[in-house]
Amino acid sequence: MYMTYRITILLSLVLFVGAGCNTAEERTTKKQQDLRTASTEMLSEETKASVSVSETPVIEIKDQSIEQETFAVSHVFSPEDAWLVLYADDGGKPGTIVHTIPLESGELFDIEIDMPIDTPGTYFAVLHVDMGVQETFEFPGPDVAMDVGGKVVVEVFEVE
Repeated sequence: MYMTYRITILLSLVLFVGAGCNTAEERTTKKQQDLRTASTEMLSEETKASVSVSETPVIEIKDQSIEQETFAVSHVFSPEDAWLVLYADDGGKPGTIVHTIPLESGELFDIEIDMPIDTPGTYFAVLHVDMGVQETFEFPGPDVAMDVGGKVVVEVFEVE
């Protein structure tokens, strides 16, 4: 009887503790989602401007290795000429601009860009419209962030 009671308590404890555990990937995905939401709100508030587009832009960037010779973008779609702007993390929001990459309108897959990121950390990729002088990044200024339904188009990724 005593042994059955101990086993029941032990099993209950294992199930209770195990139910709250997340894999590292689930925790990373949750962190990235939280950062994406926070950065979308921050960019909308700080810039006080964004351009709403009719077609849904897409940015897909997987986590990067610091050992890579290039920066890899899995998929990007922009309904108009744009800039893919990479920001370093500044306390959970986009901070210093690390790279600006000009994009023509359209869809691109598996892009390798000759500008590796050599510092580990969290980064934000944001699509900005190319509204001012074409092929000249002007932000702050006319090249504001793209948004869909009031949400800035942003992707959060890690460099390890």
